[in-house]
This record gives sequence, C-alpha cells and structure tokens, in this order.
Amino acid sequence: TTRSARDFRANPTIIDGGGSRRCVYADSSAGNSAVLDGFVLQNGFTTEHGGGIRLVSATPVIANCVIRNNKANNSGGGVYAYGGAPQFINVTIVDNNARDTGGIYFQECSNAALISSLLSRNVETVGNAAITVNYGDVLLMNNTVVDNPTCYGLVLANSIGRTFNNIFAWNKYGVWANTYDPWFVGNCV
Repeated sequence: TTRSARDFRANPTIIDGGGSRRCVYADSSAGNSAVLDGFVLQNGFTTEHGGGIRLVSATPVIANCVIRNNKANNSGGGVYAYGGAPQFINVTIVDNNARDTGGIYFQECSNAALISSLLSRNVETVGNAAITVNYGDVLLMNNTVVDNPTCYGLVLANSIGRTFNNIFAWNKYGVWANTYDPWFVGNCV
C-alpha cells in the first residue's frame, strides 16, 4: 500500500490521552521535516498548556488531523504552540476545553500557519478565543471558525496578523486585534 492510497477518514489512527495525559509533545528536535498526518488526537489532558498537542520551539507540519475532546487547565485545550513555525493544514479542532483558548494558542511563533482548517465548539472557562496569536506572526488562511460559544473567534494580541479569507461566525464575539501591521483581507465576520 502506498501513502497516497491510504484513507485516513475511513481508517483512522487514534492517539488517545485517556483523560490523563496529552496526546503529542514535540520540542525543537521536531524540525520542518517532522510530519504528523492523518491522526485523531483525542481525550488528552494536562494541568499545563496544550491538552491535545504541545509544541515548544518546534516546526512540524500537522496535516489532515482531528484534534478533539482535549483539555488543558491553562491555555490551548486543543493545541499550544510556543515558538517555532508549526504549520497546521486541513486540521479539525473541535470540542476542546481550556482555561484560556480552547482551540489553538500560538505564543511567540514566527512564520507559523493555520490553513484550511475548522475550529468549532471549543470552550474557555475565563475567555479569550478559539484561536489566539500572542506576540507572533501567524498566517491564518481559508479557515472556518464557528460555534465557539464562550469566546472570540480570533484574538490577535501584539502580533503581526496575516488573516485572509476566513469565516468567523456564531462565536460569542467576532475578532479582537491589537496588532502590528495587521493584514485582514477577504474575511467574513
């Protein structure tokens, strides 16, 4: 069987945190040749950041993954990325929970990207957003951010905002930005 013949939707490979540990952790040793493609990451938990995935100065490509039902007692219920330039392509981030930012939290990332992805039904206990970019430079393009009931769809804080052709709808609030040189083009809020 070749990689191109696989059907990750019909035959999912699941990494399950069992409600007691995060699903994936990667540090700076995960360079841009590291790829996580076609996995379901579910039921992760941490008392820190990143219930489903925590990246620290890592630059992997994460594609065609479902990140669901994860919890962090701090930031990034689904994903927490600190530093590095991770690339998220065609990911589904749903039903995650955190104190701050239930979906994906980018902290001090440079040239990171979230492309063609869905974020929905992510919950925060003290608020913020389905997507937070804090002190970073992240490309957000062709994403659908809907039905996140307790928060903004997007918060850009002290960041370079490159935001193109996204849909932000049915979230508690739309978009909040305090950015450097924001590019906000073709989005629907």
